Order: sequence, then structure tokens, then C-alpha cells
Amino acid sequence: MKSNEPNKSKELNNFNKSNKPGKPNKPNELNYRKIMRDLREDADLTQQDVANYLGTSQTMYARYERGANELPIHHMEKLCEMYDVSADYFLGRNRGKR
Repeated sequence: MKSNEPNKSKELNNFNKSNKPGKPNKPNELNYRKIMRDLREDADLTQQDVANYLGTSQTMYARYERGANELPIHHMEKLCEMYDVSADYFLGRNRGKR
């Protein structure tokens, strides 16, 4: 009886390649990093302003916007509250802000 282990490994590699930071999962899905930047700019806030609100450094916040680091869920929750948008909107799943 053959093991499925090589196939699982191949599937995991394909999943990892298709879910790289900075790329939307679906063609019509907006990138949450772009939405995060757009919300900040629309509110006339600097990266430092938002970083202060989140309790992090400007450097780390810039890394979130660039996609160098994944945004922690607790920061996403705070940003949704700050901008008065739903998590679905923030993640690009819903065009309506609520």
C-alpha cells in the first residue's frame, strides 16, 4: 500500500505558493494591505499616527502595509473599529463598509 505523504507535501507547496503575502487570493478580491493604506490616507493619517493607536512602531506598521509582516488579528480588529468598517470590508470581501 502506497502512502499519500508525497502528495500531501506537493499540495502544501502549491498552497504556500498561491498564498504569498501581498497577493490577493482571487482576481476580484482586493488586497487588504491596499485597503489598509487607502483607509489611512483617506483619514489623512500618517503611519506614525496609526502605529501609535495600535501601540506599535511606525517601522512595524509600515511592514504591515508593505506585506513584509502579516497583520495580527488584534490589530485588524482595532483598525476596523478606528475606521468604522467591517472585517469583511477590510479583507476585501465586501465593497460596503459595514
